[in-house]
Amino acid sequence: MSDSESRLEHRAEERVDWSQVSHIHFRTAEQQLLDRRLDKINELRQILPIYLEVLRYVTATPELGLTATQQRTVQDVVKWLHVYDQLFSQEIIARDLSQPEAEALRVTAAVQLSEVKLNRPVDDLLEGGSSNLPLVEEWVQVVDRPLLVTTSDSHTTAAYMLQAAENGGYDLSHSAVLSFDHHTDLVDSAATGLHKGSVMSHILDKTQLPALAVVGPLHATTGHKAPFGKSVDIVTGKDLYTAGHLPDKAKYTAYLRDILARWQEMGITQIYPSIDLDGLRLTQQVYTATDYNSLDLMKREFFDEQLQDLADQTLHGIGLQRQSAASEFVALLEMHMDAKGFSPYQGLPASWIGLALDMATKEYGFTIGIKHPNKPSKIVGDIVEYTPPDHQGRTAKITKALLTRLVGVAQAGR
Repeated sequence: MSDSESRLEHRAEERVDWSQVSHIHFRTAEQQLLDRRLDKINELRQILPIYLEVLRYVTATPELGLTATQQRTVQDVVKWLHVYDQLFSQEIIARDLSQPEAEALRVTAAVQLSEVKLNRPVDDLLEGGSSNLPLVEEWVQVVDRPLLVTTSDSHTTAAYMLQAAENGGYDLSHSAVLSFDHHTDLVDSAATGLHKGSVMSHILDKTQLPALAVVGPLHATTGHKAPFGKSVDIVTGKDLYTAGHLPDKAKYTAYLRDILARWQEMGITQIYPSIDLDGLRLTQQVYTATDYNSLDLMKREFFDEQLQDLADQTLHGIGLQRQSAASEFVALLEMHMDAKGFSPYQGLPASWIGLALDMATKEYGFTIGIKHPNKPSKIVGDIVEYTPPDHQGRTAKITKALLTRLVGVAQAGR
């Protein structure tokens, strides 16, 4: 764990009055897919060693005459495949599935914790999960503690929470969503229905919320046109990294200051943080309990039939012993990297989220969370996409640290 991550977990011990906090953990269709995910992980683990051996053979054979650029290409892929081979080891898959995710995420016994199973799959494009909103509205109404924070195995529940809050009297017209995510989630919800890929466009379309920003996505693409008068900012992970693939805090704070200053000018006073765990530095910190399986993405990018044939040939001592075959192999890798945008996983250091909360409150005077105008209640924010298996409980640990940081800042600014 990096120094910044360790500091965040240490800081998570700061004083928070958990007797004033309600925590709802939503379980959705994501959990039903767990067995399928584990089968896929096992399948990928069986394939990985083959490609590691092929790639190491290429880099360790000077007679093949690869150029320096080709060598770097192969070395980059080797590093990433090695990370994922370790990431999805058998130790990770061996997990006690009887432990509810909500209990795994419980910060302290003082918090009021409820685990809610939604009626229908919220991520089903055809179903749309329309019967879930009344259930979420009911929970928002019955919570009797001043602060409400939510976790979920799906980002879709953020849309339900904000709609339920607005229907329950919370004023979203001077609020903004600050989302930390590896995806924009701005697929056009009008065309596809509500699902986790369209959750941000759904929030813009279905609530009075005037602005949102997504920090950390792989791409800035969006299939959604923001309604007139509403503001959308996208800051990609690549925007926040150096040329040497290191997170750049100066770039991060500069982008944040620009967004926060414009939100001030728009009359926004409250920020709802929505933290998707796949926006963190998954590979560097070995956070495995997210729905985003980068290994599956890499399989689609690299493990096509041509590469599998070359791998088989290499393992039998055939094919890649010729320079032309080696060049063909590396050319395939480079083609995939160019065509499908292979790049290091440029996630956000978890400590940067606390930094954003501090900047918003201390430098710009924003309130973290959305207050009810007539009740002593505030909906603080959410942390989503917690989907086991969780290697050594690492994802749960950082989630609890982020929950504590989030609630601590919200409580201090009441």
